[in-house]
Amino acid sequence: MADRVKNDANGVPYLEKDVGSGKYAMAVVTVDSAGNLTTGSGSGAVSVADGSDVAEGATTDAAVVTNTTGTLSGKLRGLVALTRKGAASVPTAVAVDDTAGGATLLAANSNRLVAVLQNADSTNDVYIGKDNTVTSSNGIKIAAGGSFTDDRTTGAWKGICATGKSASVRVLEVS
Repeated sequence: MADRVKNDANGVPYLEKDVGSGKYAMAVVTVDSAGNLTTGSGSGAVSVADGSDVAEGATTDAAVVTNTTGTLSGKLRGLVALTRKGAASVPTAVAVDDTAGGATLLAANSNRLVAVLQNADSTNDVYIGKDNTVTSSNGIKIAAGGSFTDDRTTGAWKGICATGKSASVRVLEVS
């Protein structure tokens, strides 16, 4: 059968949608003269009681801050997490020398938003890496007086100097 228009007891037209097997779905959507949504009988504005509305996604969804699937609720939480301002730590000085494995400049922190590592030495370079395999040959060089900013990772950072050299690295973390 086909879709059909009918009238309710008050003469308000509505559409019956043919869903097959002789069954119909019905929906009445009307508005009053002020543009308020009304019930099928046209008896007045519809109100949704506080707390009776529906959330898009679970209200406890985890924040989605990467390029992955998730609910609208989770993605909104992710935007909030990405744009929030964090609290900075007090800058600390870490002594770095040529000890194998390097000195731990910064421990892993899953709440980290950004880390700034500044080579406070005026002469010696510092080389940084993510683990104890860092050397002056494979590390990222922070020249004397230079700095490095990490706003992408939350893992640990290690630092080392060339053989026979030492330096001080100032570390600031925002989380």
